[in-house]
Amino acid sequence: MKLNGLAHLAIRTADLEKTLQFYTEVMGFRVSDVYTPDVAPGGMVFLRCNADHHGVALVGSMPPDPPSA
Repeated sequence: MKLNGLAHLAIRTADLEKTLQFYTEVMGFRVSDVYTPDVAPGGMVFLRCNADHHGVALVGSMPPDPPSA
């Protein structure tokens, strides 16, 4: 499968680093910008898969799952 483009998909995640690793190492996306937590709460990473600046934004603001009992 070859992905030609996406149009501004935003994905909230509790584990930004793990999600970034999946999208770059498995899906082949490239990082176009990074916002640190002081700029965007939880941090934010913009990714591209073509010539567009970005098609996907990973937003690290989702709270982690509560521990299961």
